[in-house]
Amino acid sequence: MNSPSIKRHHASQVLALATRGHRAKDIATSWQRCLEVYRLDPERKEPIHILTSLELREARDPLDYLLSIAEQPLMELSRQVAAAGYIVMLTDATGVVLNTKAAGDTTPFGRWGLATGAIWSEQNEGTNGVGVCLAERRPITVHREEHFRSSYVGLTCSVTPIFDPVGRLIGGLDISSGDSRIDELVIAFAQAATNQTAARLESELFRHTYKNCWIASIAESPEGCALIAFNKDRQLVGANRLARTLLGLDDDRIQRGIEIVEAGFRDFPLNAQQQLVEVDGSSALVIDRSAQIEFPRSRPRPGALEPAPSDLVALAGGGAQTSDSIRRVVSSVRQGIPALIFGETGTGKERFARALHAYLAAPGEPFIRFDCEAFAGTMRNCENDKCDDFEERVRAAESGTLFLDCLGALPSSAQTRLLDFLLEERPLQVDKCKGRPARIISASRADIEDKVRNGSFRSDLYYILRGATLELPPLRSRHEKPALIKRLLQEVDPQLHLSDDALQLLMNYTWPGNIRELGLVLHVAAASCSNQIITARDIDVVAVKHENADAPGEGQPGSTIAAAERSVVLKQLENNNFDIAKTAAALGMSRATLYRRMKRYNVTKVIVARPSIEKF
Repeated sequence: MNSPSIKRHHASQVLALATRGHRAKDIATSWQRCLEVYRLDPERKEPIHILTSLELREARDPLDYLLSIAEQPLMELSRQVAAAGYIVMLTDATGVVLNTKAAGDTTPFGRWGLATGAIWSEQNEGTNGVGVCLAERRPITVHREEHFRSSYVGLTCSVTPIFDPVGRLIGGLDISSGDSRIDELVIAFAQAATNQTAARLESELFRHTYKNCWIASIAESPEGCALIAFNKDRQLVGANRLARTLLGLDDDRIQRGIEIVEAGFRDFPLNAQQQLVEVDGSSALVIDRSAQIEFPRSRPRPGALEPAPSDLVALAGGGAQTSDSIRRVVSSVRQGIPALIFGETGTGKERFARALHAYLAAPGEPFIRFDCEAFAGTMRNCENDKCDDFEERVRAAESGTLFLDCLGALPSSAQTRLLDFLLEERPLQVDKCKGRPARIISASRADIEDKVRNGSFRSDLYYILRGATLELPPLRSRHEKPALIKRLLQEVDPQLHLSDDALQLLMNYTWPGNIRELGLVLHVAAASCSNQIITARDIDVVAVKHENADAPGEGQPGSTIAAAERSVVLKQLENNNFDIAKTAAALGMSRATLYRRMKRYNVTKVIVARPSIEKF
């Protein structure tokens, strides 16, 4: 433990920076908070706290859409600042790093704690770029010795806050480098590049939230565009942070009603443009006729296909043909046309559906998964049993996404109910059903077409749900396996790394259980590896021999993969004291699926005894 005099000397050096400009005043204020409020030690040597994979998943879930639209901008920014040795990080409002990008390998940045899952809050790590930016809610650069902790004095971090469409802070965009040659000129460039990318993300969030409205850009500044949204009745319904500041707006003022009026110089004096005025006793916002106005995105012009999102292309296997298919699926689903995803068991159909939902849905719109296979096993007669669970799921998906998993297993009586609902001839209990899902995505194996031919699945329902189709390839035929393996490993634990021999072993395996099997193998390897490096010795796939995906490797008792799956399920159950909801969330499966796995592998519920407080 260092003496108080060392702390005071370290602190006095940074507090003296307050005389050197605005940025230094923010640094000095932060240092004072660290010493007086958080009572942190500048010489503390403990490593930065890293979230577990489950904690990270919970942190990422509320910002699914931001993460999906940020993928390409983050890559572009990382290439832009690569020469100065920067890594790009996207954080949430608490300082948790949700994603990282670098032009090269991100591993060397790990020694600084610049990694996915790290918590860079001011309260945890003292004065740092992310922490100060989130505390002050404005762009900031923390350069080398301005950091509170001595272990970070080699870093230069430029960070810009990110706000949601109504002005709430939701995260920060950070670029950090340990290059000692970085000077004020490089810092100015880095901060400008970060500001520009953050403004791009905010604008896309606003456009997505108000995708059913007309959007106008009423002013531009180095911080971005001031955007407003209005409906078909020309009533203002939304304004981003810059527009709210420019016009003096808040939610209450917007809800009282403001009409959008287009005018030219002859109609209104110049000083009335882009301002709120009173017209016949009502509030109006006057915008110039030359203002750039975007049409609602929910109804694109016929024949216009938007670029395929890169993360969806990656999930679907990549390639030009896949990109074309995804563009059609995205455009169709956006207009309310159902989509059907084909693929073998374990190819990632639900994962793709969730990513598509994150890309298209507005914040707060639900994703409701309905397991047709589990439903078929519990209810054989939809009319007699009233299909309570089925109807609740459909109602719960109002204005969101209804995902019908294992569609081919849906009982015939439920097929009739669903068809009536889709055709609006006899909706599901009209008095209870408040609305329809905005998007319907189904998943099935290829055998559903055989069921249509033999009459066990209604052809009229099938061709409605088959509006736009996409086939996910089996893992054995995918060409971008290294990138996919590393992506799944990041989801298991952001701090893990694969040795070359481990990666080669995974590349050479045929993966009869597809992505689901790969995930299980990585979970098992993560539990057995040491020093956060997975080697070939940690991976047990050599003994598995399969002819096809329906062989025992898909989870039937007695196979190596089944044993691995049982081990993972049992470990998660024990970690969560057999809490089914928590365990299912940790494993990324529904509770019904978890119960089936427990039954298949003869896993019985055993509550781990906890010592009572009286014993201490």
